[in-house]
Amino acid sequence: MGPNEEIYNYAKSFQLKARLSAKDAVHLACTFYTKAQFFLSCDDEVIKRAKRLSTDIKLMNPVDYIRKGVK
Repeated sequence: MGPNEEIYNYAKSFQLKARLSAKDAVHLACTFYTKAQFFLSCDDEVIKRAKRLSTDIKLMNPVDYIRKGVK
């Protein structure tokens, strides 16, 4: 069983616009769908590509998240 149709559509769009892998696009689509404030990843390339989408989601490395004490 895969993601619901709305998440799937976001993921396909993100995959095309930001050249993300299918897996990364689904993770980001779930973040967007749930209206999460943050997307944390240790993969700097994923963060760089995801920034092309111009969403309100704060994209960062978990270490930076902890250092900044983001709330």
